[in-house]
Amino acid sequence: MVLFDKTALPSSLGTSENDVLIQFYDMFIQITLESWSDLSNINKSNDLKLVRQTAHKLKSSSASVGARALADSLKQLELATADGNLLRVIEQTEKTTQLLHATIDLVRAELARLQKDPARA
Repeated sequence: MVLFDKTALPSSLGTSENDVLIQFYDMFIQITLESWSDLSNINKSNDLKLVRQTAHKLKSSSASVGARALADSLKQLELATADGNLLRVIEQTEKTTQLLHATIDLVRAELARLQKDPARA
């Protein structure tokens, strides 16, 4: 599965204007990293309901920017919390963490490319 589909966000928004895409990608990175940091703390307290809520929120935003592999992994994390299997939650969290960092790197690269010429649409 593709980690990051650059065509997803412009297609979803109906625009390929760089300034709009820059704003959305930047917001995605910031919110995702903050939420993931919060999720790590929640995970330590074994609050599966909050883990599920955070995974659900991140799943939606990941899918909207084209991070489909990450969205799928977050869906699996969400399902693991529903099962209440703490070991499965921990394992899926580790898998999702790897995907999250790889995906964020790709989104940052796209963001940097767009920022080189923000006026171009």
